[in-house]
Amino acid sequence: MLGVGVHPLSKTQLLDTILNWAGSDEQRVISHVNVHGMNLARRNERFRNSVEAADLVFCDGYGVLWGAGQLGHEIPERLAVMDWIDDLVDRIASTNLSIFLLGDE
Repeated sequence: MLGVGVHPLSKTQLLDTILNWAGSDEQRVISHVNVHGMNLARRNERFRNSVEAADLVFCDGYGVLWGAGQLGHEIPERLAVMDWIDDLVDRIASTNLSIFLLGDE
């Protein structure tokens, strides 16, 4: 949508992917987009390139979810970080992994 690819993931698929990648030595970049991010990517080439370079981009907004549906693409659910971060931390607690989060708010 608007030149930005979004992976159609459920919360379980997102968490499984994060934990699988966290257990490997390979570095990965996970990003998210909402409508504001889509608009920024459309106008700002540097931002768009950073999102496109991510290994995984998930839907973080109902506007993206709705827009994808209007274009005939199915995204199972909106994955706002606040809706899954506690589950991720709980799952990490039962492993030998640690977590570092970089972001705002």
